[in-house]
Amino acid sequence: TFVGKLLRRQERDLNDPTYLAKRNGIRFSEATKFMNVFFEDDTGDIGGTISRWKFDELEWINNEEREGRDYIVKGNIINDTGTWIFIEQIKELKNDTTTHKN
Repeated sequence: TFVGKLLRRQERDLNDPTYLAKRNGIRFSEATKFMNVFFEDDTGDIGGTISRWKFDELEWINNEEREGRDYIVKGNIINDTGTWIFIEQIKELKNDTTTHKN
Protein backbone atom coordinates (compact mmCIF):
# COMPACT_ATOMS: atom_id res chain seq x y z
CA THR A 1 0.00 0.00 0.00
CA PHE A 2 1.28 3.46 -0.85
CA VAL A 3 0.08 7.02 -1.48
CA GLY A 4 1.11 8.55 -4.78
CA LYS A 5 0.30 11.11 -7.43
CA LEU A 6 -1.00 9.69 -10.70
CA LEU A 7 1.39 10.69 -13.49
CA ARG A 8 -0.10 8.87 -16.49
CA ARG A 9 -2.19 5.93 -17.65
CA GLN A 10 -1.88 3.57 -20.60
CA GLU A 11 -5.01 1.64 -21.51
CA ARG A 12 -4.22 -1.57 -23.39
CA ASP A 13 -6.23 -4.23 -25.18
CA LEU A 14 -5.02 -7.82 -25.42
CA ASN A 15 -6.62 -8.05 -28.88
CA ASP A 16 -4.45 -5.25 -30.30
CA PRO A 17 -2.29 -6.42 -33.24
CA THR A 18 0.93 -6.37 -31.19
CA TYR A 19 -0.44 -8.79 -28.61
CA LEU A 20 -2.19 -10.92 -31.25
CA ALA A 21 1.12 -11.40 -33.06
CA LYS A 22 2.69 -12.71 -29.85
CA ARG A 23 -0.17 -15.25 -29.53
CA ASN A 24 -0.21 -16.32 -33.21
CA GLY A 25 -3.49 -14.49 -33.80
CA ILE A 26 -5.41 -16.10 -30.93
CA ARG A 27 -8.06 -13.62 -29.72
CA PHE A 28 -9.53 -13.32 -26.26
CA SER A 29 -13.31 -13.16 -26.23
CA GLU A 30 -13.83 -11.35 -22.93
CA ALA A 31 -11.96 -9.22 -20.42
CA THR A 32 -9.43 -7.97 -22.96
CA LYS A 33 -8.66 -4.50 -21.61
CA PHE A 34 -6.09 -3.74 -18.93
CA MET A 35 -4.23 -0.61 -17.85
CA ASN A 36 -0.72 0.34 -16.83
CA VAL A 37 -0.59 3.30 -14.45
CA PHE A 38 2.36 5.30 -13.21
CA PHE A 39 2.57 7.06 -9.85
CA GLU A 40 5.11 9.16 -8.01
CA ASP A 41 5.55 9.03 -4.25
CA ASP A 42 8.24 10.27 -1.86
CA THR A 43 10.50 7.33 -2.81
CA GLY A 44 10.29 7.75 -6.59
CA ASP A 45 8.20 6.32 -9.40
CA ILE A 46 5.97 3.29 -9.03
CA GLY A 47 4.20 1.54 -11.88
CA GLY A 48 1.34 -0.85 -11.72
CA THR A 49 -1.07 -2.91 -13.73
CA ILE A 50 -4.82 -3.00 -13.40
CA SER A 51 -5.47 -6.50 -14.68
CA ARG A 52 -8.08 -7.37 -17.25
CA TRP A 53 -10.09 -8.94 -14.41
CA LYS A 54 -10.10 -5.69 -12.38
CA PHE A 55 -10.32 -3.28 -15.33
CA ASP A 56 -14.11 -2.86 -15.39
CA GLU A 57 -14.18 -2.31 -11.64
CA LEU A 58 -11.41 0.33 -11.73
CA GLU A 59 -12.04 1.81 -15.21
CA TRP A 60 -13.02 5.18 -13.69
CA ILE A 61 -9.33 6.01 -13.41
CA ASN A 62 -9.11 6.12 -17.22
CA ASN A 63 -9.91 9.82 -17.40
CA GLU A 64 -7.43 12.60 -18.19
CA GLU A 65 -8.76 14.66 -15.29
CA ARG A 66 -7.44 11.99 -12.90
CA GLU A 67 -3.79 12.74 -13.64
CA GLY A 68 -2.05 14.86 -11.01
CA ARG A 69 -4.37 13.73 -8.22
CA ASP A 70 -3.30 11.79 -5.14
CA TYR A 71 -4.40 8.20 -4.54
CA ILE A 72 -3.96 5.47 -2.01
CA VAL A 73 -3.08 2.31 -3.92
CA LYS A 74 -3.20 -1.27 -2.66
CA GLY A 75 -1.74 -4.20 -4.53
CA ASN A 76 0.84 -6.94 -4.73
CA ILE A 77 4.49 -6.23 -5.54
CA ILE A 78 5.63 -8.26 -8.54
CA ASN A 79 9.33 -7.41 -8.77
CA ASP A 80 12.28 -7.37 -6.39
CA THR A 81 12.66 -3.59 -6.45
CA GLY A 82 9.06 -2.91 -5.38
CA THR A 83 8.54 -0.56 -8.30
CA TRP A 84 5.80 -2.53 -10.07
CA ILE A 85 2.59 -3.87 -8.55
CA PHE A 86 -0.61 -5.63 -9.55
CA ILE A 87 -3.24 -3.16 -8.36
CA GLU A 88 -6.17 -4.44 -6.33
CA GLN A 89 -7.70 -1.17 -5.10
CA ILE A 90 -7.35 2.55 -5.79
CA LYS A 91 -9.00 5.33 -3.84
CA GLU A 92 -8.63 9.03 -4.54
CA LEU A 93 -7.51 11.17 -1.62
CA LYS A 94 -9.54 14.35 -1.61
CA ASN A 95 -8.56 17.55 0.12
CA ASP A 96 -10.99 18.55 2.83
CA THR A 97 -11.90 22.17 2.19
CA THR A 98 -14.53 22.32 4.94
CA THR A 99 -14.11 25.20 7.37
CA HIS A 100 -14.27 24.08 10.99
CA LYS A 101 -15.68 26.46 13.61
CA ASN A 102 -14.83 26.25 17.31
